[in-house]
Amino acid sequence: MVGTPLQELAELDLSGLAGTFLGDLDPEARAAVLSGATVLEVSRGGLVFGGQSASPRLAVLLQGTVRVNLLGSRGRRITARYLHAGSLVASTTGWTDGLPLLPEAVGDCLLAELEVRSVTGDPRLDRALFAETTRRLQDVYRVLAATAFGSLTERIAFHVLELAEPSPGGGLTATVTQQGLADGLGTVREAVARGLRSLKSRHLVATRPGAIDIVDIDGLVEAAGSWWTSSRLLSTGLVSADRRAFDDLDHAVVGIDRQGTIVYANARAARTFRWDAQDLVGQPVERLLPGQLGGTLSEFMADVRPGPIGLGRTLHGRRADGSLFPAEVTLVPVHSAPRMVVLAIVVDVTYRAVLREALSQR
Repeated sequence: MVGTPLQELAELDLSGLAGTFLGDLDPEARAAVLSGATVLEVSRGGLVFGGQSASPRLAVLLQGTVRVNLLGSRGRRITARYLHAGSLVASTTGWTDGLPLLPEAVGDCLLAELEVRSVTGDPRLDRALFAETTRRLQDVYRVLAATAFGSLTERIAFHVLELAEPSPGGGLTATVTQQGLADGLGTVREAVARGLRSLKSRHLVATRPGAIDIVDIDGLVEAAGSWWTSSRLLSTGLVSADRRAFDDLDHAVVGIDRQGTIVYANARAARTFRWDAQDLVGQPVERLLPGQLGGTLSEFMADVRPGPIGLGRTLHGRRADGSLFPAEVTLVPVHSAPRMVVLAIVVDVTYRAVLREALSQR
């Protein structure tokens, strides 16, 4: 784990973290919070803050996944919550009154540790902190409900979906061993093996040493039942589209017809791509996502199925001035009579490149 001051964080466009603690803040408040931020790098399996600290510590997860383990009196543990980009990570000391919670990096993680004094006593942050606390409670309740009432197969599907990340060859993979999954579930490896065999027999997952590949994302979501709700990928079970529902979203949303023509763009899309929204309508999507989405879009259109859809790779968006920026794109089909429109949700992830560059220059 390494701490590096990163003043540039205060100047970054963090729209990619929209709907999270940082995304909820206005630019002035965000700059104040991040002015003294320090970048932390935690390797896979490492404990954030070393698991313990002499004083309260608080960080924003910028990249990777962290799971918060609740420890039992006899050494057993259970994963109480998964944290993804934008979530707040707190040390045990000073925040949880001795509750044995340990945040562990599932993979290599980047975090921005905040100066505690910069996030206390400022009324501008109250709303954002309250929203984040509410999200944390909802996640904990959801995990506890799944643990108490869900079947083992449902719980395994739940955890695999939470751990899933885009794999280099495309698709989604949960990088976890059967023993690691058993630890998170608070059960034994043999029970996990039986549950995975059930999911494999239904052709929902495939296993290999140290990893679980998702074969059928739609079926796995169904197998998880009501315990899992989409946190990073978007559910596509929409019957009709009302564009007003997307106008004020914090992510760039572009509607595309079967021919790849833009039929809708929200305000965030206009700011992200630096076009007037009305000028985007009627343009080919290639103007915004040059040379990268054509094959994927045509394949997607040819076989549209409900369920979360993630491209699983980083693309590049093109602004009105021709400049490119790294982007993550999720495609979501929306059936709107008399035609079907595909929504492209575009997230600018420029901030990740800045973080990597800062770490490389340590």
